Amino acid sequence: MMDLLRLGLIGHNIHYSASPAIYDEIFFQARRPGTFVLFDIAADQLGQTLSQAENEHYRGLAVTVPYKLTVRDFCASVTSTASAIGAVNALRFDPGDGWIGHNTDVEGFSRPLRSWGDRTSITHALVLGTGGAARAVIVALAELPWVKALTISGRDPVKTAMLLDWARELQSFDRVVSTTHPRMGIESFVGAQLVINATTVGGPNYLNETLWRENVDWSDVQLFYDLNYNEDNKLLAAASSLGVQCQSGAAMLVAQAVAMYAWWTGEELDPGPVFARVFPDIHVLW
Repeated sequence: MMDLLRLGLIGHNIHYSASPAIYDEIFFQARRPGTFVLFDIAADQLGQTLSQAENEHYRGLAVTVPYKLTVRDFCASVTSTASAIGAVNALRFDPGDGWIGHNTDVEGFSRPLRSWGDRTSITHALVLGTGGAARAVIVALAELPWVKALTISGRDPVKTAMLLDWARELQSFDRVVSTTHPRMGIESFVGAQLVINATTVGGPNYLNETLWRENVDWSDVQLFYDLNYNEDNKLLAAASSLGVQCQSGAAMLVAQAVAMYAWWTGEELDPGPVFARVFPDIHVLW
């Protein structure tokens, strides 16, 4: 009989997380016993929580906002993928080595998009946000040959400028520019055909905030991809009501979770059946 596989998620204000349901389904598909626990913690509890997980023989931990950047300080090492992104969304404990940091957000984000290059004229992507998720999105976009231009938009001018410099160092786009937007929202999608919300705005903790002005022009936008996956997301609802093709972050969440499970266990699973069981009412592009 297989030993119990102990996994969990570290974050803050994550009571809404669908990860326990996703991993329950992953355990079912893999035919192995496992448990998945939420660690909803304050920043000063990060080190203590990792020590607790180590002592309780956790194999791996997922990491979400706001700790994808700061958790690197607790890693004995990070994979080349996590290093390239500059953010960690997965930890694996290796006896003798300690916590190893990895990132599966690139795989998770790009999986639903891979078929789009053959059936759209998307060449310009607008990324809203400047955190660890935005970095993963930019790396994923750099791997899609049909995305030639990138615009980064953030509220904080300093963080936006830092992300712009980092994105230019990738040397993967013909053009990389940035813009800052006030709290009342952006005024233009700057001609982008693909708009990605890599912020928590629209998610469960920021339902009533917005990212754009009411009269913003959507005519160039072919796809709005929101990394948030809550069903009451007003940004997705607003874009969909205007006839814009929309993609919820639910697909990314499942795909990156399955990739994480493979990194922890060496066992590959198909994300399709997991997604269908956990999110039966959500359409996915893959």
